Amino acid sequence: MKFKLLTLNSFVLLIGLIFSDGIIAQQIEIKPVNREDQQLQRATDKVTRAEASVTKANQEIKMADSLESAGKLQISTAKEELSTAKADKSRLQKEYSTERKNLERQLKSADRKQQEKIKQDIRELDSKHREQTREADNRIKNAGRSYDKGKTNVTKGQAKKKEANKKLKTAEKSLSEANKELNKISPQEQPVKKLNIEGKPKKKTLKSDEASDEQK
Repeated sequence: MKFKLLTLNSFVLLIGLIFSDGIIAQQIEIKPVNREDQQLQRATDKVTRAEASVTKANQEIKMADSLESAGKLQISTAKEELSTAKADKSRLQKEYSTERKNLERQLKSADRKQQEKIKQDIRELDSKHREQTREADNRIKNAGRSYDKGKTNVTKGQAKKKEANKKLKTAEKSLSEANKELNKISPQEQPVKKLNIEGKPKKKTLKSDEASDEQK
């Protein structure tokens, strides 16, 4: 008997829960998105897109600055290398000329056996000089290429920065207009009055009331 009563009570409770859930569900209303909310959302999205454009333009300016700086560094390094390579080539040429003339003088006064040795020394000197000259010329050529590449990077960087600055100006203008539009739809709230612990506006104290009465 108790088991049947318990089962019946559980069934009644279950029916009650289902019925109450149905009532609650009916009471919940799905509020459609009104026109003001749509305008606010569109204005907010516009601000977000404009901010992204400003950020992107600033990043492009930084990249352009980096390219220009890298180009200037290339030019500076290339100038130093070019100067060093030319100086080395000039020094090697002088050393070669001096040493060869010395060997040629020795050749004139040497006997036949010594002449063969001196001629071999001259051939080795010529070969060494050609190799050193080739290396110096390659250094000069590479430095010239690096210099030209640096100039190109400077020109590219300046052009990219100019274009990025135009984009930034346009993006900042769009952002300003988007913020104005957003403020028209949803102006900034006025500062809220300070509340006391209960969440109500603070009442004037007795002293402040008395002071105001005395002023009257």
